[in-house]
Amino acid sequence: MIFINRVLFTILTTFLCTLGNGQINNMLKGKIVHGESKSDSIFLKQDVFIPSKYYEPVVKSAKISNNTFAFNTSITYPQMYFTYLSEDKDILSFRPGVFFIGHKNSKLIFDYQNGENGYILNETGSEYRNKFQPFLKAHFNPDGNPRFYIRLSSDNSFKVDSVYAQYIRANPDSYVALWHVIQRFFIKGHSSEREATLNLFSAKIKDTKLWKLINNDIHNALIKENYPFPQIELKDENFTLQKVFIPKNKVVVVDFWFNNCKPCLAAFPKLIDLYHKYKDKGFEIIGVSTDRSERVKNWKKVIQDYQLPWVQYLDENAVKASEMYISLYPTAILIDKKGNIINKKASLQDIETFLMKELN
Repeated sequence: MIFINRVLFTILTTFLCTLGNGQINNMLKGKIVHGESKSDSIFLKQDVFIPSKYYEPVVKSAKISNNTFAFNTSITYPQMYFTYLSEDKDILSFRPGVFFIGHKNSKLIFDYQNGENGYILNETGSEYRNKFQPFLKAHFNPDGNPRFYIRLSSDNSFKVDSVYAQYIRANPDSYVALWHVIQRFFIKGHSSEREATLNLFSAKIKDTKLWKLINNDIHNALIKENYPFPQIELKDENFTLQKVFIPKNKVVVVDFWFNNCKPCLAAFPKLIDLYHKYKDKGFEIIGVSTDRSERVKNWKKVIQDYQLPWVQYLDENAVKASEMYISLYPTAILIDKKGNIINKKASLQDIETFLMKELN
C-alpha cells in the first residue's frame, strides 16, 4: 500500500510540475478557407534567419482531411511560424502570413488564396492581427499594400526601430514585438537602438527564455555598431590561413559574397568603379567568399573574370560568417577611418554617399 501511494504521489507530482512548466499536450486545430487544397499535408516553418535555439520543438507537419488539420503544440511560450503546403514544394519556401503558435489550445484559419488574410485565434495571434499590424500600417503603409510587413524586417530605416520601440513602450509584455526585434537583429545586425529597444520590455518578459537568448546574443555579437571589426583568420588566395587585416585611417568595406550569388556578382561593377575612384583617397575593399566546399574551385575564376583588384579571403562554408550572424548576401560591412563598424548591411548607395562625404 505504501509503495502504491508513493507511485501515485510521483505520478501526481510529475503531472503538476509538467503543468507548471507549461509542457502540456495542447492542440492547434485549423481549417483551410477560400479554396480546396490539393495538398495532403500542411507544414509549419521557422523563420530562416532566426537560429533554432529560439524555438521549442513542435510537430511541424499535419495531415489535411476535408480541409482541416491539427498540430500538437506542447510549448511554453508563443513562437513565430510561417506555413506552406505539400503542393508548394519546389515552388514556394513558405506562404505569406505570420502565425504565432501559442502555449494553449487554439485555432488556425489558413487562407488558401491569400496567406496574409490567415490568422490564429489565440491571445498572441489576436494581438498581432488587431494591434500590431494596424499600428505598423498607420506608420508605414498609406498605400494599403499587404506585403509591406515582409519588407519591414530588412528596411534600413531608423524609423522601423523607432516605431517598434514606441509599440513596446505601450505593450511591454508583447511576445509579438519581441519576435520582431529578434528577427530584425538577425537580418540587420546589432545597433545601439536595437540594444536599447530590448530593454524596454517588462520584467515579466525579461524573465523569459526568449528574452534572455536575444539579450545574450545582442551583447555578445561579433559584429557590433561602433565597434571594431573582429579579429578573425581566413584563407588567402594561396589557401594559407591569415589574419584579416583592416587598414588603419581608411574607409573600408568588407564584402561577403559567394560565387553563384547573382546579386553579389551584380554589385561588383559598381564596387570596382568606387574602388578606382576613391582608392588613392583612402578607400579599401576586402572580399570574403563564403563558398561551399564543392564550389571553391570557381572562387578564383570569378575573381579573375571580374578582375577584382582588392584582397580576397575564403571563409569556406561560411563558418565565420555564420558566427557573425551573416546570412544575407551580399553583405557589405562599412568601417570608418577610426576602424569602427558604422553599417553592417551597407547598400551600394550607402557606401557611395559615405565616400562622397568622407573622402571628397
